[in-house]
Parts: sequence; C-alpha cells; structure tokens
Amino acid sequence: MRTLHVGLRVTDLARSLAFYTAIGYEVVGSVPETSIGHLTMLKLPDDEFVTVELVHDGNPVDRGTDVSHFVVQVESMADMLDVLADHGIEPVAPGQESDDGLKTTFNRRPGRSPDRTRPVARRPHRRHHRRRLARGRGMRMGRTPLRLYMSMSVDGYITGPDDRPGQELGRDGGRLFNWLDDRMSEGINGQVYAEAVSTGAVISGRRTFELAKRWHGDHHDGVPIHVLTHNIDPADEPPGSAKFYTDVNACAAEAREAAGDRAVLVHGAGAAQALLAAGQLDELELHLVPVLLGDGRRLFEPTGLGHVELELVRRLEGRNATHLRYRIVHREGKQP
Repeated sequence: MRTLHVGLRVTDLARSLAFYTAIGYEVVGSVPETSIGHLTMLKLPDDEFVTVELVHDGNPVDRGTDVSHFVVQVESMADMLDVLADHGIEPVAPGQESDDGLKTTFNRRPGRSPDRTRPVARRPHRRHHRRRLARGRGMRMGRTPLRLYMSMSVDGYITGPDDRPGQELGRDGGRLFNWLDDRMSEGINGQVYAEAVSTGAVISGRRTFELAKRWHGDHHDGVPIHVLTHNIDPADEPPGSAKFYTDVNACAAEAREAAGDRAVLVHGAGAAQALLAAGQLDELELHLVPVLLGDGRRLFEPTGLGHVELELVRRLEGRNATHLRYRIVHREGKQP
C-alpha cells in the first residue's frame, strides 16, 4: 500500500507551480476543466507515478480547506535551503532535529494562507555535492535558464511565407498566435503567458527586434532587452532598455545577471541558433499549434551542430496550442 499523490487546493496556480518546479517537481499533465477545478499533475524525476495534484478553481483557499502538509526527503538540507533561497523562499520556522537525527525545516508554499507551512526533511550523515540537486541531465545548478519561447506549426514553421515589415508574421502566420486570445484567462494559455512575462530579461535576434518595431524599448515590465546582431552602428542608439551585442557569450552572461533568479526569455530563430551553438541555450518552450503552414521560416534550419538531445519536462494542453517544455541536454565539455 502506498500513497499515489496528494491533492492540494491552491489560490495562485502560477506561483505554486514556480515553487514546486524550483524544488525539482515536473509537470506531467493537466485537466483544464473538472467538477472541482483545473487539475495539474506533478511528480519528481524518479517517481513512477504522479505524487502531487494541484487543484485550482479561481477561488481563494481558506484555512483548513486544503491538505495540512507533506514531507519531502532531500539529500542535503543545506543545499536545498540554498536552492529555495535562490527562488526567494525562506524558512518560516527554526529547523528541528529528532532523537534519531532526522532534521526538519518548515517552508511556506506559495498560494496558501500565510500561516500554513510545509516541512522539508533529510536523513543525516549524507553529504552530496550541490550539483546532485540539479533537475535533469546536463544543466548546472545555479545557472539562470535561457528559455526560448516560440509558437510553431506542426511542420516546424514559426512564420508564414514572406515575413517582412508590414507582414511580420508572414502569410497566414497569425494562425500560430490564436492561443494568445486566452492570455488573460485562468486556464493553461493564461498560465503559460504569465510565465513568459514574468521573466527577468529578454534576448532577441536583430531581425526579430526590428520586425517587432523594437518593442518601443519595452518588451514587458521594463526588463533589459539584449539584442544579438552581426554589426553595431555607434550612431544607432536602441530605445529604452535595449542594448546591442555581437558576442553571444557576453550577451548571455549579462542577460543572466540582469534576470537574477528569474528565467531569461529568448525570442527569434537566429538568436536561438546562435545561443544553441554557443552552449548557452537551456530550454525550449514550444507552443505547438495544430496546423501545417507548408512554407515560411523554420525555427531550426540545418546548423551543423549535429545531434542534440532534448528532455521533455512539461506538456500542457491549451486551447489552440500544446505547450511543450524541453530541457537541452548539453554534452560534457560543451556547456560553458
């Protein structure tokens, strides 16, 4: 006999998901509409089955109406507290140690009443390198992720044919963005959009930057915009928070520093290919739209990089798009 999962009612789904993914959980699926609300299923990488189910119906969760707490055993208490601190989550009660050496600390889970807590526990005398806590293969702990966000057709196009000023999405390319009609909703599409505009910096290719009319200097919330380009004209001063770069690694480093503990949003095929070639791109968030465009601009043309492994870490079914998040598995020696 064993518990398959714990159902938890939450007030703020996006913040709750940020907490669980920060400590290593993966989203494995969701059911947008049920009699009890929107369901999101999570598990740890080594779990065989779903172990946590978040239930969100848009109503505030009152004290005493959700599960009291759950316990997660970790390899290193100190390292896990460092990970949580990196995401702005601090213990809300002093750590405790039982007679048999079991150490416990309490941390507040976002989306709950302010005086409710969750313990995180470990067995003593097991010291592990912090890198062991990294979620998935090929990505170092502490590295702010550079995450590409792109809408794409099933046949791999991110615009229709003839994308140009005045027809920025190409012919019929607007079909790839119908899912954004739900960007302010409580559903999956709203969640994914909210995540994108919660990023702490932007990296864009020059072509995307210009077709977007330079976002008038503000992509979202005034975060820095880092634009990769082949040449910089000293007389061309980009607007607002934008800055031009010719060095891919310098661009990635400054974007990570600017973003702090938030992800960096990457826009455009050119920027994605350059960052991937430099070993700087960490994740792909692809909004897969059920359409075959037949022609247009592809996300990844032949790059000469050879075989690149991807690890699916999340799949969310939204209206007009399936949102797929992949982690790039960097080969040993390829990631800076």
